[in-house]
This record gives sequence, structure tokens and C-alpha cells, in this order.
Amino acid sequence: MTVSKFYGEFGWETKGEPTEDARIRIKDHGVFLCGSFFDINLEKDFFDCTISLHTIYHIDKNRQEEAVRKLIEVTKPGKPIIIIYSNPHTLLSYLVYLKIQLQKILKNMIYIFMLIRLNGGIDFQI
Repeated sequence: MTVSKFYGEFGWETKGEPTEDARIRIKDHGVFLCGSFFDINLEKDFFDCTISLHTIYHIDKNRQEEAVRKLIEVTKPGKPIIIIYSNPHTLLSYLVYLKIQLQKILKNMIYIFMLIRLNGGIDFQI
């Protein structure tokens, strides 16, 4: 989860060290914190803006509201809080995936039948 302040960025990593890519992009303009978002003590009304990109749905559903409330608490009143929440594990996403896979199978079957027809069919001998 990453939250931003106008002069720099704070990055959270739940495991290990920040990625090399993050270090290169932020350089010495940011602060990296490791650990659970819930365990990191942050000053109330500290950030001018907080951003959570595709992270909240990774948190246990019973603690998601707590995470959002913490974002609100550490953000200055009236300042933006941006949350992108797109759960990839919904019934709709599985149905879309299934549709795409079925389309691929059908396309391959049509291609095979066209090849068989162009080559004069299949000669079955018993």
C-alpha cells in the first residue's frame, strides 16, 4: 500500500525489503516502511493525500473497514483518499474468464474442422 505526501512518498511492503524498482523510482524522496499496515503507527491528519491501489481486497474482509478508517484517520480533513478496489476473485471475473476460454476452444475446433474439410475429410476404416 502506498500513500503520498506532496514532497515525497511512503511505501509499505508487507514482506521483505522494497522492490528495486520502487527504490529507483522514488530514490531518496521517499520513506519505506515494512510490516502490517495495522501495526505501523502513523500521525493523525499527516498526509495530504492517501492512495490504495488494489490492496484493500487482499486484507481479510473482516478488517477491510478498519483499513479504510485508518486511511481516513491519517489523511488531513478534506484531502483526497483514493481507493481502487477491484477484486479479481468475483463470480463475474470467473464467468468472463470462462467465456474467453470457451471462445478459444471454439475457434480452435472450427479451425480443425476447416482443415479436415479442405483435406477431403477423414477416411475412417474399421
